[in-house]
Amino acid sequence: MRWEGVRLLQHQQQLQQQQQQQQQVQQQQQQKQQQQQQEQQEQQQQEQQQQHQQQQQQQEQQQQQQEQQQHQQQEQQEQQEQQQQQQQQQQQQNGVLSHRWLLELPPQAKDSAVSCLRWIELERGSLGLLVGTSR
Repeated sequence: MRWEGVRLLQHQQQLQQQQQQQQQVQQQQQQKQQQQQQEQQEQQQQEQQQQHQQQQQQQEQQQQQQEQQQHQQQEQQEQQEQQQQQQQQQQQQNGVLSHRWLLELPPQAKDSAVSCLRWIELERGSLGLLVGTSR
C-alpha cells in the first residue's frame, strides 16, 4: 500500500509539473502575442504620423501653387494693361484717332475714313489742313 501511495503521489506531482509547464508555455505564447500586437500598434502609429506629414506637405505645396498662379495672373494682367496702353499710344501717334469725329463713325465708315486720311496725310504731309473742314 505504501508503494502504491508513493507512486500515486509521484504521479500527481508529475501531472502537476506537466500542467505547470503547459501553463508556462501558454504564458510565453501570450507574451509573444502581446509583443507582436504592441509592435503592430507602433507601426500603425508611425504610418499614421507619416500620412499626416504627407498631408501637411501636400497642403503646403497646394498653397504655394495657388500663390504662384495668383502671382502669374497679376503679372499677366499688368502686361495686358501695358500692351493696351502701348497700342493706344501707337494709334494716337499714327495721328488718325486724334480726330474725335472719327471715333463717332460706324466701323466700316471709320475704316474708309482712316484710309482716306492716311492718303491725304501722305499727299499733303500732315492732317493739320483737315481740322477746319472735318465737319
